[in-house]
Amino acid sequence: MRPDTDPDFVAFLGDERKADPVSYDSEYGAEFRRDIESFTSLEQVEAVMVTGRSMLTYQEGVAH
Repeated sequence: MRPDTDPDFVAFLGDERKADPVSYDSEYGAEFRRDIESFTSLEQVEAVMVTGRSMLTYQEGVAH
């Protein structure tokens, strides 16, 4: 069954869109959040990256 043919589901999606359009686009439309994209800059992210690291091993006594 296609979800867009279920009247209850269509109504639910309409309510979700009205309640929070940005969240709706992110959750149901696979769009990136435009309202928080300036939370951190690319430079800040790159400053804490370790090039070549793909994972960290478990360390006892460290909260993971």
